Amino acid sequence: MYLKMVKNTKIKESIFCYWCSIYEEELVKAKELENADIFINKVAISELEHEQYKKRIFLTIENNKTSILETGTEVNFIEIIEYIKQNQNEKNQYKKIEKYFENQNNEVLLIGIKMEKRS
Repeated sequence: MYLKMVKNTKIKESIFCYWCSIYEEELVKAKELENADIFINKVAISELEHEQYKKRIFLTIENNKTSILETGTEVNFIEIIEYIKQNQNEKNQYKKIEKYFENQNNEVLLIGIKMEKRS
C-alpha cells in the first residue's frame, strides 16, 4: 500500500510516479525469478467510481504478456479535509487529525493498492 498527500495540480504526475515505482519493483522481481524478455506496453487507466470525496481508478498493462502487475493496481484519491469536516460528530473525534491536514487544503490523499494474485 502506498500513501501520500499530493497537490491537486500534481495528480497525473503522482499517478505516473506511483506506477513507475511499483512497475520497477515488479520488474526487478521478475528478472530475479526468470530470464524473460520484458516488453513495455501501454498502461490502461479505468475509472472505477467517483463519490463525494473519493475517486478510484484502476491501472493495468494493456496486452500484458508477462506476470508483471498482471492483476493491476488500484489508486484512490480522497479529499481528506472535506471528508473530515463533513463527518465530524458532536464529540469532535477528528479534531486532532484535522489540525494535521489544516495547511493542506489544496491536496488529496493518494492511496495506491497493488493487487496480489491469489492462487
